[in-house]
Amino acid sequence: MGQNRRWREAQAARPDERIDFILADKAEKFLAQQTKENPFFLYLAFASVHNPINPAPEFRGKSGAGLYCDYIQQLDHCTGLVLDALEKQGLAQDTIVVFTSDNGGRYEREALKAGHRTNGELLGQKTDGWEGGHRVPLIARWPQRFEPGTVRAEFFLQVDLMATLAEAAQIALPAGASPDGASELAAFTKPASAPVKRTEGVIQGSGTFVLRQGDWLFIPKQGSAGYSAPEREKPWSVPYAIMGFRNSDVDERGQIKPGAPKEQLYDLGKDISQATNIVREHPERAASMRARLQELAGKNKGKTPQE
Repeated sequence: MGQNRRWREAQAARPDERIDFILADKAEKFLAQQTKENPFFLYLAFASVHNPINPAPEFRGKSGAGLYCDYIQQLDHCTGLVLDALEKQGLAQDTIVVFTSDNGGRYEREALKAGHRTNGELLGQKTDGWEGGHRVPLIARWPQRFEPGTVRAEFFLQVDLMATLAEAAQIALPAGASPDGASELAAFTKPASAPVKRTEGVIQGSGTFVLRQGDWLFIPKQGSAGYSAPEREKPWSVPYAIMGFRNSDVDERGQIKPGAPKEQLYDLGKDISQATNIVREHPERAASMRARLQELAGKNKGKTPQE
């Protein structure tokens, strides 16, 4: 086993309750050195709202919905500091800003008691193959090219961000870069009229891969395909009844009902909350998506989704 001999020094350099402010300050200093004449790229990954949930003292209790929501407000504040720095440097008009997350939020008792549903009407949470585990907001700003206040509902995967930003910056990607991605710049510049380019994508819960094709979502196993299960430890031990999850295969305790199908299929265009598994009503589509998922996930990961 390895030994962590200087953990106290590392912890002192990265205090949980101040790390987002440290990152925001470093970002502000970086932006202060930039000019309109020289392109720059900044990738900024705040610690919030990941574990440990430890907002700064000035944000504790601010949301009225528990520490998790306090942490969200802190994230909003620190993001604002960076955007203010762009404005101060005169770079905001010609800088693309993308704000998003790598997974859905998780459910906390305090937030639920306060009436806050982390993922709205979506089923599931972080780690799940259900929509609440991976359907996330993506907010993009580029005042010179993007029309503010517009919304595009069509399918988009973050795997396409690299190619999209490269086209926006008029940069040719090196050979082999972003092999699974394609530019979706038109979806940002003309959200109302740009044709749908991506029609399918493989998404991963902590327990399996799932396949999205248009509005259809296929999960090759029962349950959440993640940590939303009753036997799990905190923070995912909130009972289903409290989370308000409703799914035809699962009871309020999170247990799979007797006789439930071994796989799941949903038409998200008609059932965004994934209330009803329709895999038995559409056996041909399920078989087609199962074969396609095994082809894609097996090729990319060297194993089938069930392994």
